[in-house]
Amino acid sequence: MNQYKAILFDLNGTLILDKPGHQFSDSDMRIFKRMAFSLDDENEKEAIKREQGWSEKDFWDFVNESFNGSMPNMGLVEIIKNVRKSGLKTVLVSNASGLVMRPIIKTYFGTDIDNLFDEIIISSEVKILKPDQKIYELALDKLGINPDEAIFIDDLEEYLKGARAIGIKTLLFTNNNDIKKELEKLGVLKKS
Repeated sequence: MNQYKAILFDLNGTLILDKPGHQFSDSDMRIFKRMAFSLDDENEKEAIKREQGWSEKDFWDFVNESFNGSMPNMGLVEIIKNVRKSGLKTVLVSNASGLVMRPIIKTYFGTDIDNLFDEIIISSEVKILKPDQKIYELALDKLGINPDEAIFIDDLEEYLKGARAIGIKTLLFTNNNDIKKELEKLGVLKKS
């Protein structure tokens, strides 16, 4: 029997990718990073609006336009669906603004995000940022599992370290084929 009961997935750079050839401007990246790393995203949004001279509509136009440069990683979505079919739980763990990400990811993947994940943990909502071990412990607590029963997939080594430090198996995301092969080696996906 497989020892793993759940897989935790990152969002940006893993499930949401930049469109080929698209380059976000430095100022756009700064705004999104501010929102992602803020643990009070409503106040951060208001500060950004003041600094930029934006109305509420301007802010949301900026967010929606920025997502035109991104695309959902539908190959990884298929892997997640197969993982769920095999009986494993799935969790999204992201340093993000729930205020910004919740409405966008709701249908971004062509399916309701709640159909992909048993739990969605967004840093601004839980007031913990990756790689703080507490965010991974929260995911495990919500599922009622031990660290050695979980796998965490992220595109940033720095975030994997926090999960690894508490005993979670970690995989660095570089592309869908490599992740699929790694999950097959670990016995959580059937070889195709």
